[in-house]
Formats: sequence, C-alpha cells, structure tokens
Amino acid sequence: MASSTAGLSRLQGAVLEGIGGGAGFYLTGGAALSAFYLHHRQSLDLDLFVVDPAELETLERRLEGLCAERGWSIETVQRYPGFRRFIVRDGLDETMIDIVHEPVAQIVPLEEKPIHGGLHVDALADLVANKLCALLGRGDVKDLIDLYVLDRVGVDIAAHVGAAQAKDGGLDPSTLSFVLGSMPTDPSRLLLVDPIAAEDVAAFRDRLVDQLLSMAWPQPPSSTG
Repeated sequence: MASSTAGLSRLQGAVLEGIGGGAGFYLTGGAALSAFYLHHRQSLDLDLFVVDPAELETLERRLEGLCAERGWSIETVQRYPGFRRFIVRDGLDETMIDIVHEPVAQIVPLEEKPIHGGLHVDALADLVANKLCALLGRGDVKDLIDLYVLDRVGVDIAAHVGAAQAKDGGLDPSTLSFVLGSMPTDPSRLLLVDPIAAEDVAAFRDRLVDQLLSMAWPQPPSSTG
C-alpha cells in the first residue's frame, strides 16, 4: 500500500497503514480510484470520509496521534463543521489529508464497501458518480482523466449519470454537457503512470457530451407505415 506505483506516495501509504482500518471511515477520491482500481496516476491528497459526524473528531485524534508517534508534523489548513484539512510532513515528503463528513446517501453503504488491508475503500459505483458530480462542481481536468481511464477499462460512464443526479440534485445531463464541452483536456500537470494524449481525452469528452445531449433531449421514435 505504500508503493507510489500503486497510486500512493510513500508517505500516503504510511499514513493509511498507521491509522489502520475502522468501521467509521473510508478512503475515497482520486487516491482510492488510482491505488485500488486503476493504478493510473498519483493523487496529491487523501480523502477520508465519515458517515457519522462524531467520527470526525475520532479520526482527527488518530491522525494526530500517528503524527506524534512517527515524528511527523501536522498543520491544520482549514477547519469548519463537517470538514478538516491537514498537511502532514515527514521531512522528505508531504501530503494533504481531508477528513470529511459525507451526508449524502451512498450507493454502496459503508459496511458493504470493499476492504483492503483492513481499510474501507469507496466502491467503484460511488467513485464514478462522485467524479461526475466533481466535473460539474469544479471542472478539474483530473476528474475528466479519471473518467477517461474508467471508460478505457470498460466502465459505461453515461450509465452512472442517474446515480450522480441522486447525489447532486443540481446535476442534469444538459448542464453537465455544457460544462464538459469547454473543459480542457491536457493532462500534462498530472502525475500519470503512463502517458495519456490530450487528443484522446478530447475525443472521449466529445463522445460523452454527445451521450449527455442524447439523454437531455432524446429523439422521439420514428414512425413507420
């Protein structure tokens, strides 16, 4: 789990191993997607989500205790209800860690999410839906790249739009197609395991836009006779 080739930096792997598994939280976001499913890029942060808001403090204390035990520094970057952001440094490396209360119902409940080395990892169905929501919410090329690689390994991205809508009531195929259509496709700033051509990402983006437009304005069946 500590190997950067698996989508985690050495420090990220050490953090996850150190805080251990537990029923109260799960790893999600780009680190979960890359380390446990796609192995395509390194994420710069760890997203640790809790279902019960009371677990925020518990997980924060576990992280602080781990840092004290290992001699790592921990800096609080942001703190507000339901959200904590830290930067952990070990002298050679650093990583951002977000601890978040997730109030939105999960497609796969926490207790049914996959477990790797004792760590709950977000289910692929939730990760794909979340990435679609992220496209609308922040328009970051990393989310488009993640969806491109998911498509490349056989995931039907358009089939997850309904699940994304259930998570984000403001998401609809028309709005998403508009946002997606102007999204950049250059992945050069990402820490990719293997090169990805911007033109291939653009072709995927345009195909997904067409699928979304078809969902937004389905063609009536042709009449016969």
